[in-house]
Amino acid sequence: MYHSSFVAFTDPELIEADSESYIQVQNASSEAYTQLRQTLISNFVTDLESEIRNHGEVDFFELGKTHSKKEGEIARMAIFSAKMNGKNADQFYHVQNELIQLFEELGIAKERISFVPGATLFALAHPAQSAHISIDGAHIGIIASLHPQKHPVRKPRSLLRR
Repeated sequence: MYHSSFVAFTDPELIEADSESYIQVQNASSEAYTQLRQTLISNFVTDLESEIRNHGEVDFFELGKTHSKKEGEIARMAIFSAKMNGKNADQFYHVQNELIQLFEELGIAKERISFVPGATLFALAHPAQSAHISIDGAHIGIIASLHPQKHPVRKPRSLLRR
């Protein structure tokens, strides 16, 4: 799945971010999309409901740049796994195990990987199903289930964000 770097003016509300921290684009191709994204999450969340409705069970991935007013740009990786069956906690641990397998295939031993629980990593994260991901103590991203009361999608799903 591919998303544009532009997001709607409602994006800060969706992820509970400060709208002043977004880079505003003066010559945007659409009046609705006038800001550069700070995260890959909001694009996925807005598309997730229709993808589940159309396909029943979906897994999708995007690697893309995010933008902030801080110096420099960081490429971030987002992996979403959305499934209509099973419990939300089951999906969270399923994605966690898939990540461990992916890291092992990349030559990173399981013992070097740690998942440290995090209370609230971002606005849409479920506090009991979120963790910081580290390799050899270096933070590389987060894994979290979307909070059932804070996002517009009705079925359980998990995600990884860098």
